[in-house]
Amino acid sequence: MGTVEFQAASDGSPVLDAGACILQLIDIEDAEPGQYGPQHRWSFTVSRPEAPDEPILGTDGKPFNYFHWFGTMPTLRSRCRPVIEALYGRPLVTGERPRADLMIGRRMKALIVHVTDANGKTRARISAEIAPKPFPRKGESTVDPVPEPDVPQAPHPDQEARRREILGADVE
Repeated sequence: MGTVEFQAASDGSPVLDAGACILQLIDIEDAEPGQYGPQHRWSFTVSRPEAPDEPILGTDGKPFNYFHWFGTMPTLRSRCRPVIEALYGRPLVTGERPRADLMIGRRMKALIVHVTDANGKTRARISAEIAPKPFPRKGESTVDPVPEPDVPQAPHPDQEARRREILGADVE
């Protein structure tokens, strides 16, 4: 196993090298709201495509964790949707609510790019131009069952909050 390669960022903090890698989702947790509203912090282990079962190690000798923040609504233009679809191994179905338990532990091949944020800091990001691809383990099915079209699904909590805000809090 190699150690993670870093490039010096403008503030001296490490940045994951740009290029193709295998990301395995290990956790999704709520995060502070961002510029565009509610978001989750996604945690991934990183490995090289030529050694997908050997996580890259940080300087502490433990698997390096890569964090990415995504909004909570997988709309057609959202940045989280291609990641969800790569982890699911199929496109989302209209009205489907993604489930973290179906994604955690799954892998995808992604391109890491460097971007400079508004504060001038260099950050590693999953490329929005080249969509991630499924990268299943041998024998692992990449396609989860498609939900039954006649089974109603509850609205996303953000949609429900927005509906109540527009129509009034006491609307059912």
